[in-house]
Amino acid sequence: MVFAHLAVYFLNKYLGDYIENLDTKQLKISLWHGDLILKNLSLKHDALANLDLPFNVATSYLHELSMHIPWQHIHTHPTKVHIDGVYLLLTPKTDIKYDREREEQNQYESKMKEVHKIEQFRKQREEYQNSQKITKRKDTFFERLEIHILRNLELSISNFHIAFEDEVTKPECPFAFGITFNYIKLFTTNVEWEPLVEKKDAPVMYKVGELNKLSIYWNSNTKTRLEFKSEDIDDFLQINIIEHESKSDKQLTYILRPLNIQAKLKIATASSEQHYVRPVVDAQVDLEQISFNIDRNQYSDLLDLLEFQDQMDLKSKFIKYYAMIGNEAIDKPSLRRWKFAYMAILHEEIHPRLSSYKWENIKSHRDRVREYHKVYFHILDGHNSKKQQHHAEELEKKIDVFNLIYIRRRTEIEIIKKKTEHKERSRWSRFTGLLKHDSRQENSEFTLDSAMMANEKKKLYDAIGYSEDKRSLNYPEEYIDIDLSVRLHMLELNVWSNINDNDTQFKVIATVVVPDAGLNFKRRPAKPAFLIIADLTTCQVFGVQQIDDNRPVLVEQRTQLEQKNLLHIEYETNPVDKPSDNRIQILLQSLAITYDAFTVNKIVDCFQPDKKRNLQGIKEVAYSTFDDVKYQSHFFFNYSLKNIQATDIDIDLQSSYFLLPENGIYQRGCTIMCLDFGHFTFKGGPSYSETEAEISSEDITVISETHESTYFPLKLKLEDIQLLYANQGSIIMVFSFIICMCCLDDDWYNARILRDSPFHLIKPISIYLNIHKCNHVDNMVLPAWKIDIQITDIDGRVSDTRMIGIVKLIQSIPLPELKKDDVETEIRVQTNTFKVNVPRKNMKKNLETVENMAHVQKMLEEAASTEIDNQASKKIAKKNQLIELEATFELSRVNLLIEETTSELLQYVRPFVNISIISLVARTTMKTFDIDFDISLTDLNITHEQFLTTSNTSLHLVSIEHHPNQENKHLISIQGLLTSSVNPSFDSAPYNSIENQARLHIAKPVLMLQLEPFVSIVQFKNNVMEKISQEQHQIPAKKSTRQQVVKKDSQTTIPTFRFEANLEGLRAIIGSEYSQILDINFQDLHFDALNSKEQTAANIILADFYVYDSNPKARFHKIISQQGNEKQLLRMNLSLYNYPKKYQMTLDDVDCDLKLQLTKLNIIFLYKHVDLVLNIIDIWETKTSIQKPPSDPNQPSTVSKTMEKLQEQVLKLRLDATFNAPSILIPINSSSNEGLFIDLGQLLIQTKFSDDPTCLLVEEQVITVKNLLTSRVHLSKTNEIVADINLLECAELHVLIDRLLYPDKVFDQSQISIKAYWDTIQFILAKDDYACIMKVLDENLSETIQQRASKPPFTKVQTGSISKQEKVVVIDSKQPDRSITEQLRIDAKIKTIGLKLYLGDSKIRSRNTSRNENLKFVDLRLEICEAHFHQLSNSSYTAQAQIHGLILDDLREADRPNNVTRLIDRSSKVDSNTPILDVKLDCTPKDEQHSKGVQQGRRK
Repeated sequence: MVFAHLAVYFLNKYLGDYIENLDTKQLKISLWHGDLILKNLSLKHDALANLDLPFNVATSYLHELSMHIPWQHIHTHPTKVHIDGVYLLLTPKTDIKYDREREEQNQYESKMKEVHKIEQFRKQREEYQNSQKITKRKDTFFERLEIHILRNLELSISNFHIAFEDEVTKPECPFAFGITFNYIKLFTTNVEWEPLVEKKDAPVMYKVGELNKLSIYWNSNTKTRLEFKSEDIDDFLQINIIEHESKSDKQLTYILRPLNIQAKLKIATASSEQHYVRPVVDAQVDLEQISFNIDRNQYSDLLDLLEFQDQMDLKSKFIKYYAMIGNEAIDKPSLRRWKFAYMAILHEEIHPRLSSYKWENIKSHRDRVREYHKVYFHILDGHNSKKQQHHAEELEKKIDVFNLIYIRRRTEIEIIKKKTEHKERSRWSRFTGLLKHDSRQENSEFTLDSAMMANEKKKLYDAIGYSEDKRSLNYPEEYIDIDLSVRLHMLELNVWSNINDNDTQFKVIATVVVPDAGLNFKRRPAKPAFLIIADLTTCQVFGVQQIDDNRPVLVEQRTQLEQKNLLHIEYETNPVDKPSDNRIQILLQSLAITYDAFTVNKIVDCFQPDKKRNLQGIKEVAYSTFDDVKYQSHFFFNYSLKNIQATDIDIDLQSSYFLLPENGIYQRGCTIMCLDFGHFTFKGGPSYSETEAEISSEDITVISETHESTYFPLKLKLEDIQLLYANQGSIIMVFSFIICMCCLDDDWYNARILRDSPFHLIKPISIYLNIHKCNHVDNMVLPAWKIDIQITDIDGRVSDTRMIGIVKLIQSIPLPELKKDDVETEIRVQTNTFKVNVPRKNMKKNLETVENMAHVQKMLEEAASTEIDNQASKKIAKKNQLIELEATFELSRVNLLIEETTSELLQYVRPFVNISIISLVARTTMKTFDIDFDISLTDLNITHEQFLTTSNTSLHLVSIEHHPNQENKHLISIQGLLTSSVNPSFDSAPYNSIENQARLHIAKPVLMLQLEPFVSIVQFKNNVMEKISQEQHQIPAKKSTRQQVVKKDSQTTIPTFRFEANLEGLRAIIGSEYSQILDINFQDLHFDALNSKEQTAANIILADFYVYDSNPKARFHKIISQQGNEKQLLRMNLSLYNYPKKYQMTLDDVDCDLKLQLTKLNIIFLYKHVDLVLNIIDIWETKTSIQKPPSDPNQPSTVSKTMEKLQEQVLKLRLDATFNAPSILIPINSSSNEGLFIDLGQLLIQTKFSDDPTCLLVEEQVITVKNLLTSRVHLSKTNEIVADINLLECAELHVLIDRLLYPDKVFDQSQISIKAYWDTIQFILAKDDYACIMKVLDENLSETIQQRASKPPFTKVQTGSISKQEKVVVIDSKQPDRSITEQLRIDAKIKTIGLKLYLGDSKIRSRNTSRNENLKFVDLRLEICEAHFHQLSNSSYTAQAQIHGLILDDLREADRPNNVTRLIDRSSKVDSNTPILDVKLDCTPKDEQHSKGVQQGRRK
């Protein structure tokens, strides 16, 4: 009678604490007789106080509880339990009282829960990493006991209603929710499923379980009944229970409508007793219609309830600080709140930090850690006692989570090490300690031995079919012991909301219907194994009801020739007829998804929060749960990948498509876009293996010891991704993978079956993904994974009318509107700004931190050395690289044909431009420490289909220059090598301490800029943009939703990298339909950049640049060419040095070092060539009339902004540049042998630094321009200069630029000072020289190309005005006030500017022809010309120009003593220091007093 004793004990213990007015003596007597009847029971009001639940019990009532226990035949006769009338009304808990002991216990339980969760994570990871073969299944005592209880239990619960009423969360709008059901029954039947009065001994027992009218409701804005009497509340709860179909309660708004569930069970005896003929448990569960409903008010109430509970949780955390400040009546409420805030911050933030640095606390912590390690070691070693357990709990309360995890992990490793050192111990003694302390192990035998007599124990074992001697049974492979079938007749989900603003009642805006679904579960205990089968017959989603009472269908299954289920899923472990360990099968039929804008907008509006809510606690729980799920999923995914070669996979998803109609409403004949996702299949596994991967002979020798397959194949296919388009019978455009537009007879649907049709924008595409997993994980030669991706040719077609139609269609779809139009606020926050993070526990971080500690790693290595953890030993000792992944991507061709509509009726189009990409290939190899990749593009062609070449082929606008000896040449190729500093070979080749390396090589593309095709392309572009702009202009402007934008300064460390790019050349041919005009060539452009810890360096080298005139009749062919035989035309070296933070820079140290070198070019200037280029630019430009917002007059000038940006960072720049400026030949015309020659000389720039005590550090840029030359020349037939005469003689130009590197510390000096000095500029002209110059201006500048293209017409379109946007800029910047300083100062001086004129002709016949001094005429000189400019920090500036002398002399020799030779000079009465011309200009901002300068001039 041990069960009678236990029943009486537990009923007295628990019912006595929770039930009011319970007679325990009468209860004991009734139980001993086997019959118990309790009526009219109610819970105590404080019954649930100790459970710390977020609700209170307002009223409770139990009408009747009856039990029948056959004590004499407890193992064979049924136990009957009947409960009738359970009514419970709950209210939210608002009074929170501080209980110190409960608070400490809750903290301890929360801490240990986190510790156990982390340890569970670690054990799961070890199971994944060290997975073993599944052993035979064993029957357990409790499993047999559960089945026996189910056989002998008859249960009946009727009239159940639990309600929750809340008038605290939303006092102005109370709400209530609850759960009800009519009855739950579990009774025994006969074979015909009829109730059985008397139980008979039979091998199979039939039982029926019924759940009648289960429902969940949620009433918003309801009247509370808390003020009613308890009897009235009980009557109300009883009345609202649905008993039959005809009774419906209109007072309740159901989330789950009344649901009926019936389960039929066949429970057999032990499997061995019935010779494995039938399952032990055979259950069929039948569910009627499940209808879920939710409306906007319910969703809002749910968010408010969650927010309220979050606030209560936060209040319960800090309520103890209110108890600390006492309850003084004299304190004002505001003072009490300040005291509370002070105590909370003091104990939450300050005390923990200060106490952690006290020596006595550190010592106490160390003592507790040592003591806990000792106690926990004894517990794991099997020497466990109640005293030690209690001591361990007291220590755990005072130790933090991280140290608990560390100590327990360290102790477990020590126990493992100790056990391996005593291998001579018996197996039982080695694991006794672990069995004793592990609460999860089944120790039922020990408890039963102490609680039951031998004869009672034998009766119980015989009744439940359990044996201690034979716990592992030899089940047949095909035997199924559990067979569960669940059938759902209808699943419905409805969303309710207001359709119109004036609606008084909610209406259905969306419905999801699943008419028939099934789930089967079968278990085979032989291995063990199980099979899960899920079926969905079909699925439909309906939208908002239309005016004609029709509801749009958003999702539906397309009719198939064979009637199949929409979705079929099978998952089986250890299948009988398969060589695999797992089997997965997923079959999905085709779905049609239609976008309905009105429905989508109403759903967004329904679930859009009406106000901002603070759900920090909910977010914390959600984030923590997400981290846990992500962490477990990571290990499960790794485990699945590890054992994927033993899994049969069969996934077949038929082609589904997405329709996007015009205006967001689908109607027959409307414009519609369709995206076809294609047919997806995924197959793999031992049953699907076809052939082994190809292996080289060297690789075969490495794995010759094995006879298994080298690679396990997986095949993925995504076929027939396509893009169609139709618009009421005519073609238009698309969007992503496939787009289609619907006509009256739905031709777009039939076109999906075809490979090519007028509706296709993109023809069907197929993607093939072949995955191979190596079966030899530790092999260092073979890749662990091999992935091969192949995409078939991509052929696209689009016309101008399709582009316009797509834009019109997308813009016609109404988008959801936000309820609030917030002002956009731009907040710039510095990196040290205080920020609030959502606190959450990071289990993974704590676990990884403990596992990666040096001490734990050392102990693991010691344990691994004793061969306990061989897997970990291999992982730790492994240093060489393994090839983890080898992937290949191939795309043979991409072709896009752009068509032009030639008929206004849109019925005829012709090819316009064809764009082709040939052979895109990418390969990558991922190893343990590096990633190597190679990407190449073979060719790129852009052809104009309306223009033909002389060979009758389409005109190539863009192509690659091919050579006969370079057949396999690629247009673009990229090679890369990525690694990290943890690579053991990081400092050696090929890494050389560089983390990322990339090389880019581009062949020589050829651009054909033919004028007529170019004009047609521009005209095509202008027409399309004009029509698109008109469509955009017709659509009303939408209200801008402005959001808060927070910008933070990011300080990221750029990894070390090396990048090299090489462009073989670039050729651009400019011409007309009949001839080529210019041939422009860039040759060998090389760029490389290196970023290391010490510096960042970049180099640019251009080998050559030349321009040819392709006209065979032209005199000048080399328009631009390099002078001399230099191999480098341009070279630039840039170095940015990265100094340590505390490094003291010397005077010679710089932040940036720039070196430039340019070789001289020869340029022949013909205006017709310039005019041609300007004509092309003018053709391409599209002018639009855009109304720009007015500029702010108080904004600083551009010069001021530039100066401020220049001085933001103190950078020492060293510039060393040598520019050999080009020589320019300007002939009189394109066929003349005479012209002007201008040599711009040489430009030298050098940087120096000076340490001036008054100006601190000054940067000096010294610029020198020399060898300037201008002459008139005669050319030979080969365009060589055969004779010349000088027209310009000038001295060197010297420029000095001084920049203060610390302008904030110097206020009396200009931040940037520029000084320029030019000694002499002398022009020399004769009569024929002047005539030559005028001919150049007259003939050269008026000469143009005959095949000049006219600009295509384009109508100016008003694109709209820029609306004024309100921005609130919050910048935390503290800049000290300082006086106005000088930012820029420019001083320029030219000593002499002269013009000497000669009479007669020069008569040049040879090089460097000298002039006849007897023909001198006059000499005009300007002496001491100066210019000064000053820019101040307040954006004001001053400019001044002066000329100190003007002299004109007559140089003719005839009658010199008798004539006046000085024609113009200053008066002798004027001071020699006074300038003859002085111009001054002053400008200040408008907000300050200012006046414009007045021109002043005096002529003497």
